[in-house]
Amino acid sequence: MTHKKSLIFLLTIVVLLPLHLQFASAQNLDSLTDYSIKLSITPSHIDEGKSDHHIGYIFILSKSGTPITSSKDVMFTLFSDNPALVSVPEKIILKANEEYAQFDVSVGDLTGTAVITASLNSKTSSQKIQIGNNETHLPDDLILELNLPSDDMHVNSKMPFSVYLRTSDNYIIRAPFDVDVNLEYEKSLAMPNSDTLTIKKGEYYAWGTLETHQKVGNTFLRAIQNESNLDTAKSIKISSTLPASLAINVFPKLINADVKNK
Repeated sequence: MTHKKSLIFLLTIVVLLPLHLQFASAQNLDSLTDYSIKLSITPSHIDEGKSDHHIGYIFILSKSGTPITSSKDVMFTLFSDNPALVSVPEKIILKANEEYAQFDVSVGDLTGTAVITASLNSKTSSQKIQIGNNETHLPDDLILELNLPSDDMHVNSKMPFSVYLRTSDNYIIRAPFDVDVNLEYEKSLAMPNSDTLTIKKGEYYAWGTLETHQKVGNTFLRAIQNESNLDTAKSIKISSTLPASLAINVFPKLINADVKNK
C-alpha cells in the first residue's frame, strides 16, 4: 500500500510540473512592482486627412526592458493633448497572455503635432505624433529607418515593427510612389510575416510583424531599399519565457524506503 502511495505522489509531480512551466511567463501585476509600460506609435509622422491608422501599440516591460505578458486582462487609459488633431480610444485592454495591444490613431484634415499618453496605475508613457507633410518627391539625403518597440523578445512571441524614410534632419517623408523595402533575417530564430514591405504612394510607412521560434539567441532584422541604395539593421535578443531554475522538494517521509526494485 505504501508503494502505491509513493507512485501516486511521483505521478502527481510529473503531471503538475509541465503546468508550472507553461504559465511561468505570465506575470501577476498586482504583485509585480518593478515594471514599466511603453507606448509606441510607429511611425510618429502620418498624413493629414480623415482616417483611422492602425499604428498604436501598448507593451508591458520587465525591469530589463523585455516585453512581458500578464496573467489577466490589463486596462490602460489613453489621452491626447490635442484631440481636435489626433484622437485615440479612452481605454485599451491588453488581453491576458498577449505580448501587446493595438489601437487606432484617428486624424482629420488639420496638420500639427500632438502628444499621446498611456497610463496604467502609476506608470505612464508618452509619444509625440506629427500630422501632415507636403513633400512630393524623394530628397537626396534619405535615411531608411527600421523601428522596433524593443530589441528584446521572448521565444514563441510576436512584435510589430515599421519601416519609413526620413531626411537627415529627421523629417519623415511621404512616398511619392510605391517604395519596396526588402527584409533579410536569420530564419532559424525569427521571421517577419513578409519578405517585402511596401510603403504605398501617399503613405509614410509600412509595417509588419516579427515572430520568434523556439530557440534563444541573438538574431537580426535588416531592411534594404535597393533603388535608393539604403539599408539598416537591428539586433534582437531572444530569451526563454521559462524560469531560470525550478526547485522541487520531495519530502523523504513520503517515499517508502522499503520499496524494492523488481
